[in-house]
Amino acid sequence: MTFAEQVEGLTSRYGRRTPVLQRIIGALGVLLAGRAVVRLGLMLGIVGG
Repeated sequence: MTFAEQVEGLTSRYGRRTPVLQRIIGALGVLLAGRAVVRLGLMLGIVGG
């Protein structure tokens, strides 16, 4: 079992992405209208689910 302290604004409970990465992904999605952002994310090594 692993215990880790959560740092406010840096991590979230059960989060797979940091809040900053989530905002970047959201902004890219709005700018590139969905499909293109998937390709860009793969090129940048960002995997979404």
